[in-house]
Amino acid sequence: MLSLKEVYERIIDLSLKVYKGEVDPLDIDLADFIKYIIEADVENLPIDLMYLDINALYGLALILEAQSRVIKEKTSGLYIDKILAKLNLVKMSISELSNVLRLSWRPNAEASFIDIESINRALIYFKSRIMIKFIPPEKVSKEFKPIQYYIEERVSEHMGRLYNELVESAGFNWIDYYEFIERGDKIFRAYILSFLITSGYVQMKVDRIRKKILIKACEKPIEFRNPVSIPVVFRHVGGKED
Repeated sequence: MLSLKEVYERIIDLSLKVYKGEVDPLDIDLADFIKYIIEADVENLPIDLMYLDINALYGLALILEAQSRVIKEKTSGLYIDKILAKLNLVKMSISELSNVLRLSWRPNAEASFIDIESINRALIYFKSRIMIKFIPPEKVSKEFKPIQYYIEERVSEHMGRLYNELVESAGFNWIDYYEFIERGDKIFRAYILSFLITSGYVQMKVDRIRKKILIKACEKPIEFRNPVSIPVVFRHVGGKED
């Protein structure tokens, strides 16, 4: 359970990232933040938390304003869809397309040239530079382990096993991503889990308040309408997995 101070700090941090353009405001769900703010006992807050409360409210206002601005831009004709642009190109004639190319073309206003003095300087440099003899590298004696790869039938088999393990350990509830994959070969489990997520058997989300990546098994495969990629970082310390 996060403290009220941590919630305030997360809201302020997110509002700064939205202001700087580092986070898409439409990716932020404000429901949880607003719930924390409403449930806070403002009259009994200490001075330091009162200051954070004011800044957090201002941050929420900035995020709401950014969300409103983005929605207006996408619905007022300022957002040009690639399909609309393609349709406009198809409707244009050859002469109209050539006219667009002519108006958009910006030739170089300056052309470089080489004179006798530049050639002499280049010749002096070429004659004075140190010629380095190429020495081929020594043959690498270290033996590397062969990389394992899996055919489609074996991948499906591992997908079924990992899905059943997820259901047995957490049912159809959310569970911490890292805690689950670290129960075995972390890299391999993450690899197989990616197929389950892509196929719609497992859902994945980022909890921005607690800064966690969560997963849960789906009772039936679902089809994602607007799928997005979530980068996952595996940290290593001293050459060993953290």
